[in-house]
Amino acid sequence: MLSTDKPNGRALGWEYLETRYPYTFRMFRVREDIVRWPDGQVRPFVYVEAAGAVWVVPVTADGQVILIRQFRYLIDDWSWELPAGGFHDFQGSPLDLARRELAEEVGGESDDWEYRGFFRTGVSLFDQVGHIFLARNVRLCREPDREPGEIIEVHPVPVPRALEMARGGEILDVHSALALLRCEGDLWEVYARCAPLTKRVRTTPLQVRDRLDANSGLSADWTFVLTGTAADTSLLDDAGPQERK
Repeated sequence: MLSTDKPNGRALGWEYLETRYPYTFRMFRVREDIVRWPDGQVRPFVYVEAAGAVWVVPVTADGQVILIRQFRYLIDDWSWELPAGGFHDFQGSPLDLARRELAEEVGGESDDWEYRGFFRTGVSLFDQVGHIFLARNVRLCREPDREPGEIIEVHPVPVPRALEMARGGEILDVHSALALLRCEGDLWEVYARCAPLTKRVRTTPLQVRDRLDANSGLSADWTFVLTGTAADTSLLDDAGPQERK
């Protein structure tokens, strides 16, 4: 389908007339559609078209999510994020791009990748598709190769803490927060595998995690104990697993 085709909009009274591009940059271009709106008036509809991008949720074998803390010139502040990057300077598949960004931004590699779907980075002023990849068993085994403007700190964070940061607003980059929450079940499974099975974990999700299935290799009565209090990622006593109520 051509970018000028808006069949659903046409059915609802939007009539596309023409397109102009008043500004183009290597990462995006500003698009101005001249459109007859549903009220019959002809007006411009201006938005940004950007190349697609990927967000990587990297987790190590011992249950650490690899977050980055990056200085962002636009907000003049530091930002908690996931490794990510766009297709504006890349020719290849989304998975290939995800591998590149993990290597370049944090020096990471993985042999265990899964696609976790796509999302729209904006729906009113920004036209871009973002792809999410989960990378398990990540190894930080090489020197990062960052772009000149990338001032990045690498922070391995335990799974419960990373999810708390996404849910509680410490991760202000909504794309990174969404990617983490899309992978929440997978992250808990990794964390459960590396935590002692005789202990319990206290954290803050809003819904109770289902028991991991038999294929996970965990004891059938392993569950997470959830509380509504602030996250406490310390392991509790050795009393053993506790049935959900």
